[in-house]
Amino acid sequence: MAPLRVLIFSEHPPYDPARPADGLAVRHARIAEALVGRGAAVTYAHPDATAPDTAARAFEVLPVATPAALALWIRRQRPDVVVLGYWEFEEWIPTDLDGALVLDYIAPRMLERLFEDRARMSNDARRLIRLLARSREVWVGNARQADLMVPWLLLAGHDCRFAVPIRVVPISAPVADVPDNAPDDARVGRPGEQPARSPIAFHGGRDWPWRVSTRWLEAVRQADTGWTLDDLGRPDALSGFDDYLDRLGRADLLLELCDDNLERRYSQSFRMTDALCRGVPVVANRFLPLAGAIEHHGAGWLVDSPDDLPPLLERLADEPMALQRAASGALALAREQLDAARNYAALFDALVALGQGQLQARPQPLDLTAPPAARGALGAFRRHYLSRWAHTLVRRPYHRVLQRLAADRPRPAGDEATWIVTSRSDLFPTDHGAAVKIERTAWGLSHHVQRVVLLTDRRDRYWVYERGERSERRFPLWLRALGWPRAFNLLRLLLKGLPYSNAFLYLPLVDRGLHARLLWLLGRYPVEVVQAEFPAYAHPAVWAARLFGTRSVLVEHNVEFQRIADQVPELGARGARLLKRTEVELANACDHVVTVSDRDRDDLIAAGVREARIVTIPHGVDLQRFERAEPVDLRARYGLPADHAVLVYHGIYSYPPNLEAVEELSTRLLPALAERGVQASVLACGPRPPAQPLPGVTFAGPVDDLAGHLKGADLAVIPLRSGGGTRMKILDDFAARVPVVATRKGMEGLPLRDGRELRIVDDPDAMADLVAGLLADVDARQALADRAADWVARLDWRSIAGRYVARVRGAG
Repeated sequence: MAPLRVLIFSEHPPYDPARPADGLAVRHARIAEALVGRGAAVTYAHPDATAPDTAARAFEVLPVATPAALALWIRRQRPDVVVLGYWEFEEWIPTDLDGALVLDYIAPRMLERLFEDRARMSNDARRLIRLLARSREVWVGNARQADLMVPWLLLAGHDCRFAVPIRVVPISAPVADVPDNAPDDARVGRPGEQPARSPIAFHGGRDWPWRVSTRWLEAVRQADTGWTLDDLGRPDALSGFDDYLDRLGRADLLLELCDDNLERRYSQSFRMTDALCRGVPVVANRFLPLAGAIEHHGAGWLVDSPDDLPPLLERLADEPMALQRAASGALALAREQLDAARNYAALFDALVALGQGQLQARPQPLDLTAPPAARGALGAFRRHYLSRWAHTLVRRPYHRVLQRLAADRPRPAGDEATWIVTSRSDLFPTDHGAAVKIERTAWGLSHHVQRVVLLTDRRDRYWVYERGERSERRFPLWLRALGWPRAFNLLRLLLKGLPYSNAFLYLPLVDRGLHARLLWLLGRYPVEVVQAEFPAYAHPAVWAARLFGTRSVLVEHNVEFQRIADQVPELGARGARLLKRTEVELANACDHVVTVSDRDRDDLIAAGVREARIVTIPHGVDLQRFERAEPVDLRARYGLPADHAVLVYHGIYSYPPNLEAVEELSTRLLPALAERGVQASVLACGPRPPAQPLPGVTFAGPVDDLAGHLKGADLAVIPLRSGGGTRMKILDDFAARVPVVATRKGMEGLPLRDGRELRIVDDPDAMADLVAGLLADVDARQALADRAADWVARLDWRSIAGRYVARVRGAG
């Protein structure tokens, strides 16, 4: 297969480390390098035919002097995708372009025009709309810019009802392994010691009409804060890009501060990305798009006024450890959101799909003159025309009635906001991973919004969380009667090809009783967001968003269509298609999609979900509960031999991967340990144990004190070989300070390192050797447990829920 051919047309030549560099040139060169690393053939073109380029590069550099020269090259080489890196060169791209056109529009240029030459705005707007009409996809730098771009796409004629051709591609950079200001650098000293030198605050970039930092820098210069200001605003401040990175890397703090205006609220600087990726913390304006993430990760400090700056700097000069903690937070933020290796390499799959015409393809009208080749043509006719007829004749008037009924519903205002979480009904008792995640997410959200309502398939009741307190409420009798019986709805799903074992997760596709109960709640609470747990529950969330203006969020516990296909061998092709189509279409219809791991995120993007909608927010853990728990004497409670080590596993055993893991512990690990002279027993906590006992395994069933049970074990062993999602059991084990041995599948979805937070091993014999060694080494087990507890300390459910709120409200 021929490699993907990509042309990137940028305003300036690719950056030279020895020369001052333009931010776009750095971005586009890094994108080119990442795409070449994935196997693409990339040409970087620019309009400066006089600029020499002697650097050795992985991609071709093409200086072109005129639009005609570029058009000739494009016609001869026929690239699959053309990425236009600066919109004002739209006339350079030929109108008869064969490949897909992508516009990289990471600066809110039309907002900048407000400060430059407003007389040009009408003409520029026409040019931008003309360019957008030709573009198959637009890349922006953050979620706010994505929202800003939607009206322009509508004006350009794009159908944005259910899918918007926007991809958030953050300004990204290589992420350092450790902060540049790590303690061994001795630049800011240690507590109780005199610093080796005064700390340095770095201010990069020049002022523009829309970026005025004078008041902020004067506040630093006029106050005796103990800081040295390294200001790159002078024309002679830099000799080259490497000099800039070196100066930035020697700083203890970046100042990203200016006066508030509309353009700044949508913009994102290259300097801030470079600083965070080098582990340099940031002092930034609270109104910037990245402010919420900086605050969440502890990557710096947010200020509202120049008057706030001197006391903050004075305090930080005396607290070097605060700077070091913020440096670690900066790297954590960079790894999660700003890593060029991940963000730019991920563009390859999207560009392959664009080049093949798989994304944003124009729908083809049904040709009624052609003979129907098979039943599929008749089915397409029925779906296309009869569904439109039904919508016009029946659904639209019905929806208008519902909108009139809800016209006077309470509206969210300020802190008066309610989130509704829709979910499956098997949440209480919370004895399986999905139930824990859903219930604890609702609990955590209630500390950030006024109220959270938990709405499930249960027709008689719902639950309300307020400041962490849960209460049960009842629906009126007449409302409980709405909708077909559950058994009938399950039968309808089975007839559609869904497997019986998982059909209950898709009840909202056929049960309109859930929609009715949601409508009733909308009339009683000021609902801001309807959050769906599992794909089918996004159906009522999207329905409410389109009719009543709420926001919709889909939380993906796994990539469900993949999980079911892996676990249900009897799933037919028809059912598999329905599951995938349902999940992708509903995800694209939601405002936001939350995945629990980057692997799930990448799989959804590959399946066709718009990347701009997706954010990874991991599972959490109830740290307070684990801290309060006392260890349970497992040998005494369950009659385990006093001389046996206790290995613990927890999960729900009707889930095949969990049962297979415990069977491996029984049939492979315990005998292998016995051969090595190690006597051990397995305690398996969790509901729905198998009917037949397993040698060496005690099934405890659901336990009220899981934390105490885990604390009472010697080791947690997780030999998972299949399954999806993120392993919540590992987070529980970490919080309980029980050391963990797992397969790579067992820790999938978590950024953990072998030998640091846990031990990772796939081979059963090697696992037996490793477990035997750990059981004989108390100090090694304790060291693993301590590092794991430090790692999990940032995943408290309240903090996790705060990231949901920040994402929806545009702060993260």
